[in-house]
Amino acid sequence: MLIRQNFAIPLGDQIEIDLDINPDIESMVGTDVTFRAYAQDTGVPIGDPVLTKNLDDGLEIADPTYGLVVISFDETDTINLAPDNYYFEITLYDIDGARTTVTEGLMTLLRTKNPETRELLRP
Repeated sequence: MLIRQNFAIPLGDQIEIDLDINPDIESMVGTDVTFRAYAQDTGVPIGDPVLTKNLDDGLEIADPTYGLVVISFDETDTINLAPDNYYFEITLYDIDGARTTVTEGLMTLLRTKNPETRELLRP
């Protein structure tokens, strides 16, 4: 069962997001995990990922039994993206290489003050 989740973060902020992924996964021990965000149109991803997080590189398994992951965003991940909604998905690759998309949704990047200029970003 694919879980659909949405979250919002301010552009250019350092923040961690906790996500609960597929409850049908028996265990995430030995799996590889990837987070990808894409530009989107009505919830459909467009083009190549604008942001990718891999296991131990901005993404970690917080609880392998219950399917909890933590995604860490730093300032450089989002500061150059437009304030908008982005489609995201998290994919698991088991020890045999089988791919399963376990969660998807919209990541909303909120307009904020640019930390470099302290001016309000405009689309």
